[in-house]
Amino acid sequence: MRVAIFLTQFLPRFVGGTEIATAQLAKRLATRGHDVHVVTGRDPGLPRRSSEDGYLVYRIPRPFIPLIGTGLFWFGAFLHLSLIRPDLVHIQDIGNGVPGLMTKAVLGKPLVVWAQGSDVYSPPLGERVSRWIVTRCDEIVTLSGSMSQVVERRWRRRSTVVPNGVDFSEYGPTAVSHPIPAPDAGTIVYVGGLRAIKGVSFLIAAFAEVKKIRPKARLILVGDGKERAELETQSFQLRLRDSVDFVGRVENSLVKRYLDISDVFAFPSLSEGLPIALLEAMARGLPIVATRVGGVPEVVSDGVNGTLVEPGDKSMLARALLELLENPEMGGAMRDENLSKVRRYSWDRIVTEIEHLYAALLKRRST
Repeated sequence: MRVAIFLTQFLPRFVGGTEIATAQLAKRLATRGHDVHVVTGRDPGLPRRSSEDGYLVYRIPRPFIPLIGTGLFWFGAFLHLSLIRPDLVHIQDIGNGVPGLMTKAVLGKPLVVWAQGSDVYSPPLGERVSRWIVTRCDEIVTLSGSMSQVVERRWRRRSTVVPNGVDFSEYGPTAVSHPIPAPDAGTIVYVGGLRAIKGVSFLIAAFAEVKKIRPKARLILVGDGKERAELETQSFQLRLRDSVDFVGRVENSLVKRYLDISDVFAFPSLSEGLPIALLEAMARGLPIVATRVGGVPEVVSDGVNGTLVEPGDKSMLARALLELLENPEMGGAMRDENLSKVRRYSWDRIVTEIEHLYAALLKRRST
């Protein structure tokens, strides 16, 4: 089967959940004998065409021209998708669906759209264009039951739920030894983008409350984004600059180093699909404090393998973090639960579900 996948940005410059999921999908499909082609935007210093883990990557120019730049990029993507002559087109994110629909119209090939989160909860193209894409693709895939319900309510379209996964060759599940922190210490880690929607400002504010009780506590922020300068300023104003480590963007394979030196994983997002970073933290045996948004409650059971808090509530977040730091027995029980629960999120299992979806779709189209 020849599969063409399109997304706006890709590894190695961009290391978000969509990019990681795409690389895992492409690599594992290629390993199973499929002919996989990824079309994405071109970043400086990277070749127009390269081979990565058995699949081909085509990087096309993204003109940053007001109004017409996106249209030119989409048209370039459509040309590349068409020249690949795929059996099936797979689009990552509803917001990238226009080139896929153009390719479907010209080649008559089936189109799969895998929604990623914000494209459902806050559609970047607006209701009308998003509805057009969702209702005209051949299959819409969502990351969680919560996201599936929103798609059905908003666009009257049923979807197939396929979650994100974990690369167990990199992340375990592994029972990493976590010494009990000193009474006045403890390390909290966050992994993700530094954007307003991720709620990191609330985490920093909550950490200020934690520091009043545990003055030697540390907060590690792994990731980057356009809000970084504001967050650094916030840390300085709260007199936390020496206690908050802004690590910046790192390769996904290196993230586990920061997970393994931490006591609690915090995920304060205001809107979310099903974050890979959360699953990776579970695979390293970390207890979780996360917001009750999107698909998060489908993997984090409050009081069982983590603690759920309301988005934007810094006081509730601070109390939850302190509770785990001050109760190592609770954290240990959550650790064991996460190591067990995360096994169902193997990327091999996830890709098998996508592969079966492709095969069923092609079979329907041929009859």
